[in-house]
Amino acid sequence: MHASRRIFIMLLLITMLAGCSSVSKTTDYSYATSNPNSLYYSNPIVLERADPWIYEHSDGYYYMIASVPEYDRLEVRRASTITSLAYAEPKVVWEKNETGIMSKNIWAPEMYNIDGKWYIYFSAAREGSDFDHRMYVLENSSANPLEGEWEMKGQIRTGYEMFQIDASLFEHQGTWYMMWSGAGAKGNSLYMAPLENPWTIAESRIMLTEPELDWEIINGARVTEGPQVIKHNNRIFITYSASFCDANYNMGALSANVDSNLMDPASWEKSLEPIFVSNADANAYGPGHGSFVESPDHSELIHVYHGVDGAGKGYGCDKARNVRIQPYQYDEQGQPELGEPVSKGYTMPSPSGEARFELEHYSEGSAEAIMTNEQASNGQTVQWQKRGQEVTINEVIAPATGIYTLTVAYTNNGDTTKQKLIANGQAYSIDLAKSNELSKASVVLPLQGGVNSVVLPFSQKQVQLDYMELAYVDLAASNGQLLQGMSLSRTSLLDNIAVLSENTEYSYELPVEAGRYTVAIAYKNANDKQVLKLETRNSSTIFNILHNEVNEWEYTSAEIDLETNEQIKLYINGSAEIAYIRLLTTLPEGEELSFRNRQSGNMLQPNNGSKKLGEGYRQYVETRTAAQSWTLEYAEDGSYYIRNTISGHYMTASTDGVVQLKLLHTPEQRWNFLYSEEGSYLLRNVETGMIPTAISANPNEYENLSFEKNSGEDWQVWLVQRFE
Repeated sequence: MHASRRIFIMLLLITMLAGCSSVSKTTDYSYATSNPNSLYYSNPIVLERADPWIYEHSDGYYYMIASVPEYDRLEVRRASTITSLAYAEPKVVWEKNETGIMSKNIWAPEMYNIDGKWYIYFSAAREGSDFDHRMYVLENSSANPLEGEWEMKGQIRTGYEMFQIDASLFEHQGTWYMMWSGAGAKGNSLYMAPLENPWTIAESRIMLTEPELDWEIINGARVTEGPQVIKHNNRIFITYSASFCDANYNMGALSANVDSNLMDPASWEKSLEPIFVSNADANAYGPGHGSFVESPDHSELIHVYHGVDGAGKGYGCDKARNVRIQPYQYDEQGQPELGEPVSKGYTMPSPSGEARFELEHYSEGSAEAIMTNEQASNGQTVQWQKRGQEVTINEVIAPATGIYTLTVAYTNNGDTTKQKLIANGQAYSIDLAKSNELSKASVVLPLQGGVNSVVLPFSQKQVQLDYMELAYVDLAASNGQLLQGMSLSRTSLLDNIAVLSENTEYSYELPVEAGRYTVAIAYKNANDKQVLKLETRNSSTIFNILHNEVNEWEYTSAEIDLETNEQIKLYINGSAEIAYIRLLTTLPEGEELSFRNRQSGNMLQPNNGSKKLGEGYRQYVETRTAAQSWTLEYAEDGSYYIRNTISGHYMTASTDGVVQLKLLHTPEQRWNFLYSEEGSYLLRNVETGMIPTAISANPNEYENLSFEKNSGEDWQVWLVQRFE
């Protein structure tokens, strides 16, 4: 077995053909992306932040501001995509006063660009009264809110000197309105008023709603707060959060006709049931108080919110809250359908368009000329003017270490030229053919999981660059053409895209370095014949796959040694459906790893970390304990022994489930890792052929892992990551 690679276990690479639907999932996010070649992300995207507000501006950036756990400052971060906000450096733009007003509990900031100026709204208490909050606003005339000075415009006077928080704005039919939560007869109620200017209310407030339903007053916490506006067709919705900001937090909604008098309380209809609540199966609790944005290409709707991992977390609105995002949609009646909060680590397709970088947004501070071009995706391109110019993108986010394609869209009225591309300091060359129309050229290259830096330096003046796009590497067909748009994640198995192959041979050139890899195949047979055989260039068989149960999806994988730029052939005898064939980075031996259940978000560890024989393997909410650390030891034929760090014992199959025993090198202790999706695996015991399944997410009622047949459900899927 080769030496450990310094990569945690995720993809790569490659996909072909398409899949269809038979793998069951607890939560269906097949609508999450319109791009079958989507990258992926997992929640949370930012830790220890609450009340997240994300604002998309016309400069091509997303801006995020939120409550910090110290409640003592306002900080802003920006990025070109929503998920890359996780890597953005926050900048403190304002700090609380030492004494007097605005010196305690800085809560729930939001920021807007109104008539070319930036405004931040927040609530703060005063010295001597930690919870006697008022609302305040800051102004910045700089085009970039991370620069310039923030001027205090003062307190927003509502006509009522009492507890008031969570100022939120929206524009409707030429008028700006402000909503907020304030003290009322029945508890914290929601109010609204039009604005004369960004810091002045124009007329008296109206009360939108007050806490009165059971889910708004759980355990006596009479709270409605965190109002946000979304619009759809002829309806305008105000979502809000209710009850205390612990695991009981949830969301409701008001709605009105867009042409009604919004300042008439009778125009607003209140939902009798909450629209977003905790999901015990996913160990995701207390979702609420967020915002709504669109994906970078504006084809998807994204809900931003905070939540906690565990029913006992978040009490006192503490730093256990973290920022999450999920797609949402509208049902047939036009009502917002937010779905369910998913578990920590649950992988989903990234918001559509996140892998595309519009190069005109990265020319700031340089001398590149921004050109108008009707063919370009945003109507603009970058054209070089002189040597020394370059476009630098410091937030190319790869979900895992592996091999990718970077595609450049361009027009070139001159001769064929070479465009240099520098990724993480390594130079690559792309041939740009002569073209009077928008064309694309790609380069295959390795990227590291997380943040990568890509530079496009001076090429030639006649070259106009439109955008750069990141994608997984597709298998190259035998005719040298890439099979575009066929890279599928496990989610895509739900998309009803089925391609049936029969008595077919495919040949692929793999752009890889020599080394050991794992080949993973997801397939389904249409008959009971032998259907698949995979060979390398030297005709040594990698796979000889016999039939599985008809119309049942099967994941199978094996380790192989490949030469540089290896050729691989796939033979399909009979008929079969194939979801993907991917080349993955090999599981690392010797490194400390963790196993997180995809459905519950809980970590796998022995009962109590003891060395008693027969102790069962269970899932625990707590993280970062020695008992949650594992190492892999290669056995044979692509199987591994899994050893617990604290006990030194090995994961072993028993008649009752999964236990830890000191026995070594027995079939009951050998495990195959069946690739399920990026970073995720099903574990199949070599002796029994069964898959361990997590059957409880209740922290107080943990049961040992049981054995079940492979059904592909999320209770059977484990994210394997570096132990941190």
